[in-house]
Amino acid sequence: MSKEIENRAGQENAQPQESKMTMKQKARIVFMTLLAIVLITFTIQNFNRVEIEFLNMNFRIRIIYIILGSAGIGAAISFLLMRHSARKRKK
Repeated sequence: MSKEIENRAGQENAQPQESKMTMKQKARIVFMTLLAIVLITFTIQNFNRVEIEFLNMNFRIRIIYIILGSAGIGAAISFLLMRHSARKRKK
């Protein structure tokens, strides 16, 4: 009978543990979701064309492309900085 109890206890321990998110992780997800919603709303409302001067060149381009390009560059820089700091912590 004691072996049966041990087997049941072993089976209960063998079940995978649920990974729990910390409050900080949940807050980060909520913040990023709200930021994405604001970015999408702002982008849709600013779909008109503007004239841009960059390195003595003039362009007529929609603001949406400037916003999305800037957001993409910012996301890429953030990703690279996070990777760099993670590598530093490993060493």
